[in-house]
Amino acid sequence: MYHELGEASQRRILGRWWKQLLLNIPHSRAELFVRSLKDVLSDTCRSGMISYIVEKKKAGSLSFYVSLLSGFRKMIFPDMLPAYEAFRKTNNWDIIERARGEGYKKAVDYVRSLKDMFDKDKVSSKEIEQELMTHFKI
Repeated sequence: MYHELGEASQRRILGRWWKQLLLNIPHSRAELFVRSLKDVLSDTCRSGMISYIVEKKKAGSLSFYVSLLSGFRKMIFPDMLPAYEAFRKTNNWDIIERARGEGYKKAVDYVRSLKDMFDKDKVSSKEIEQELMTHFKI
C-alpha cells in the first residue's frame, strides 16, 4: 500500500510526459529500466514504503524489501544493500533513513535526466540505454 501511496505522491515529478515516454519505448530494456526507476522513486520518497518501514521500525518488512530488491531496482538503488548490512549489525534506523534519502535524490536525478531527454526529443530505447543505462555498465 505504501508503495502505491508513494507512487501517487510523485505524480507532480513524473507528470504527463512520463506516460508518453513509456509509449515511446515499449517492450525494451529501456522500458524496464524506466519502470524500475519509478518503483525506486515511489519507495524512497517521504510517503513511500521505506519511510513507513523506518517510521514504524519494521525490521521484518525491511528484510523482505531487501530480499526482493533485484534487477534494475537494485542497480538504481545500490545504497540499500550496504545500509541493510550495517543496520543488521547496529539496529540503527538512521542508516536506512540516510540510504532512503540518497536513493531518492539519485532517482530524482535520473528522472530529471529523462525529462531533459524527453524535452529534447531523445527518448528512444537506444538513447535511454546510451545516456542512462551505460552508467550502470549494462
